[in-house]
Amino acid sequence: MQQKSILHKLFHVFSQRPLLFALLSGFFFRTIASFYNYAPLSLDDYTEIMDPALRKLFEGQSISVSIIRMEIFPQIFYVFVKLAHLSGIVLPSSLVSSGLFMLGMISLFSIAGIYFLSLNFMDKKWSGIAAMLVSLYFLMPFISSRAELNSFVMSSIPWGFYFLTKKNSNRKDIFLGSYFLSLSVILRYQIGILIATTSLYFLYQTFMGKWKKENWIYFLSAGIAVLLVMGALDIVDNRSPFSTLWNYISTNYQSNIVHTKYGKAPWSVYLVLFLCLLIPPFSFLLTVPLPRVFKRIPLLSINFLIYVIFHSLIANKQERFMFPVIPLFFFFSVYGIQMYWNKKWIRVSFYGFLILNSFLIFPATFTRGQMNVINAAQYLSDKEKKPLYLLDVDFWFHAYTKFAFPYPVQTWKISGLISALKTSSANSLRILKLGQITDDDVKMLDEIQLKCEQISEFHPDLMEKLVILTNPLYNKRRDTTYLYDCQRVQRREQK
Repeated sequence: MQQKSILHKLFHVFSQRPLLFALLSGFFFRTIASFYNYAPLSLDDYTEIMDPALRKLFEGQSISVSIIRMEIFPQIFYVFVKLAHLSGIVLPSSLVSSGLFMLGMISLFSIAGIYFLSLNFMDKKWSGIAAMLVSLYFLMPFISSRAELNSFVMSSIPWGFYFLTKKNSNRKDIFLGSYFLSLSVILRYQIGILIATTSLYFLYQTFMGKWKKENWIYFLSAGIAVLLVMGALDIVDNRSPFSTLWNYISTNYQSNIVHTKYGKAPWSVYLVLFLCLLIPPFSFLLTVPLPRVFKRIPLLSINFLIYVIFHSLIANKQERFMFPVIPLFFFFSVYGIQMYWNKKWIRVSFYGFLILNSFLIFPATFTRGQMNVINAAQYLSDKEKKPLYLLDVDFWFHAYTKFAFPYPVQTWKISGLISALKTSSANSLRILKLGQITDDDVKMLDEIQLKCEQISEFHPDLMEKLVILTNPLYNKRRDTTYLYDCQRVQRREQK
């Protein structure tokens, strides 16, 4: 009876204030995700955002990123970790979590944005469900609380389309819609695809007499204003105006089109991603209404489809490139479910998805990534400073050591380690190895008069262990690492 009463109260709160319910739910799970999992999502967000920000905090160095990135996002992250540091937090993982928490709070704007966008097409109840999907889809707390540019722009894109799709939109709405879309481009240049597609759509609407010509004044003025800000940010970064954008286009053209540096994944990767996003087998039925939805909302659907098609045609395909339009996909899905709600199969599929999602959200939110390396780095941050050699460890997150010692020497296979050690004059050093040192390794180390003793080991998270078991070929790098303390020993001369 008490459980029924609690559920009844929750449903009542949701029905009365769906946006508040979605925001509170999002706040709860994003807070857990940010403080429990302090790992970067990818190597890019570590090297281009977290490392420069923490380097400035611990060493006082100026923010420095590659020529294809702007400094504004690592500067924002630096402000977040600096505020945490001023409050007395010193542990690198806690500082990172504080920064991720702030990003998670910013991501709540994506929940509100989808809610108000949905209100342009659906009633309060279904708009609330769309907001809840952005809030509580099992991967969203983790995705939304990362220092990842593709995650960050999820907060501004829904607002841009909300203003542009309002009924009887006025000059202010057109300006704000263009402004929010354009603002996303500063952080993620690929969002320019949405700007270009929207512009072409309104150009066609103008030609057909369905969009007033004077609307272009407000649409273009917002874009120009953001463009000037982009140029000014380059100047502040001691670069030529728009040089970062040009370098980005040039580099990606060479890497993805001329040389296909990142390999060539099948064109259907993103199609499969969206077909499976709402959890198979239910996702296959829940996506059935999408063609009808796309016909009803041409501005949003054309933008979504062009964005996905464009990324499907380039060589470098990564799931995170689709993050910016995932909230739009959730909106389309809920709109379609609402249209087909009188069909039993859609109701059964939706309830099945909700049940599976509710089981998955807790393990997904409580998952920690790359602990085998991050915890090793943090362990070494306050230990005696010695040279560190990495053996078969492909990523190293030096910021978690507070930059307490020189960057480690990365080696592959025991033969590579031996070659590196022969050039070293250090009498005392450490080795971090993926997997334990074998008896054969010990013999080879003994030949160069090096005796090593294991002092610690760093295990992957439980969920990460399951990932390793299901796909060991590509996830073996996440397995346990072992830390060894090594000393040079002098052999006694034989009489």
